[in-house]
Amino acid sequence: NDTDKWIDTLSSMRVLPMGPLSIAETRVVLAASLHLIPWFRLWRGIQLPIFQVLGEPDSGKSYFANFWRGMLTGRPSLDQITKEPRDFYSMIVNAPALLVLDNLNNVPREVRGIVNDTIAKLVTDPDPHIDNRLLFKDINQIGRWRVDCTFALTAISMPFTTNDLVQRSLIMHMQAIP
Repeated sequence: NDTDKWIDTLSSMRVLPMGPLSIAETRVVLAASLHLIPWFRLWRGIQLPIFQVLGEPDSGKSYFANFWRGMLTGRPSLDQITKEPRDFYSMIVNAPALLVLDNLNNVPREVRGIVNDTIAKLVTDPDPHIDNRLLFKDINQIGRWRVDCTFALTAISMPFTTNDLVQRSLIMHMQAIP
């Protein structure tokens, strides 16, 4: 089954145990979560989850996130943050069930604030959506787009420390591959 495939994949990586769990128990929890998180989005009022993959350089964070998105959506690719908020909003609205924001420690501070505030708003909103002007020249027309994705973040250290994001996060720590 799919959970066994995830456990096999996680067994080949250097994943650190979660709290009091053994490494085997951690792999089972992660395998179930990786398989189910996108399917639970907005199910019976569940808020959008965040999956954070943190680890040292060369630990395989980006490779793992790319693999995960490929398994779930058939589109193995990662998303990079741009300096323009409208591009970021478009990226969120068009994400295929999983938005993977890669290398968030390299994002400039002012852009990181926009990303933090946007994701915090979306994961706490019972009806996650983005409101934005339809055209640059007409400020009277506002469009509303529903957000229907979960979020995965890769970084060396935790990029966001706000309670809204940390409380809704499943955090996976990885060690460098020797």
